[in-house]
Amino acid sequence: MRVSRNRRLAIGPTAWLATALWGFCAASSGHAETVSPVTAKPAATCLGPRHPADKSIPAPVVQSIYPSPGAVVRPGILVLRITFNVAMSCDGIFLTSPPLEKPCGEARVQDMRLSYDRMTIRMKCVVAPNRRYGLRLNNDPAHDQFRPGILRKVNFASLAGSPLQPFELIFSTSSGPDVISVEAAEREDRDAPANAPELASFGW
Repeated sequence: MRVSRNRRLAIGPTAWLATALWGFCAASSGHAETVSPVTAKPAATCLGPRHPADKSIPAPVVQSIYPSPGAVVRPGILVLRITFNVAMSCDGIFLTSPPLEKPCGEARVQDMRLSYDRMTIRMKCVVAPNRRYGLRLNNDPAHDQFRPGILRKVNFASLAGSPLQPFELIFSTSSGPDVISVEAAEREDRDAPANAPELASFGW
């Protein structure tokens, strides 16, 4: 998956001292500056799963998801969220679940955001009214015949290197009204962790 991370900016002792001296010099020269706390949200380099896997860390499982299985949600913009029990790597795409409609587009255009603790992903999708949607996480031999060379990128895996067991989500949409903004779509997810990435901050 194409993914950005939501991470806090860490300031070490040396950087802190340099910042303090800069502030002192600026004040002494009559050009005092007001410095506000900053939360940095860089698009960091993706991290792949560990090889070989660290078996001392639990295998990943889905702890919570929005929409929840069987839920009926409003049509329009949908911010899909999945929260795992452990930190996740960048690998993984949402697979189709025929004959149900796919909510989040083809694999090549799936653009996800990962929280700074790497345990929650979010992605913007668009759904139509009065439909049933489905998606799957990870290869299931009953549905898929992937070449070994691409299987690793298809499957969601933890940072420690363990794959997620195949998981399926099915939900439906109501007749409306449509959700028309990313901010409103995120508010529909009342169980989202406090540190879930806010897609609006990325210009979505």
